[in-house]
Amino acid sequence: TGRIVWWKDLYKDFPRSTFMGRGYPVSPIAYKNTIIVKLGEHGHAIVALNPKDGSLVWQNQKFSNAPSSPILIKVDGQEQLVTTSSDEVVGLDPNNGELLWSHPH
Repeated sequence: TGRIVWWKDLYKDFPRSTFMGRGYPVSPIAYKNTIIVKLGEHGHAIVALNPKDGSLVWQNQKFSNAPSSPILIKVDGQEQLVTTSSDEVVGLDPNNGELLWSHPH
């Protein structure tokens, strides 16, 4: 029907860094019962939202941001959310946002 079910003010709910001053240059990704969105700097680096109501499911605050959209991959049967930060490539568990691995770049 095109009816808006919910909306979230990311700037207000997850304070942005000056890096994100012109908006979020990345695409969200749907994973199971979440919408994963890469946001600003330390504090709200990446979050997973409930698609039914926009509530926070999990967040990872442990790395700095870089303008790149996350991707989903499967390694040895394990799903991973891979993205970059300002100084590393990281693999996260898409179910809870926990860091699985990181590699400097």
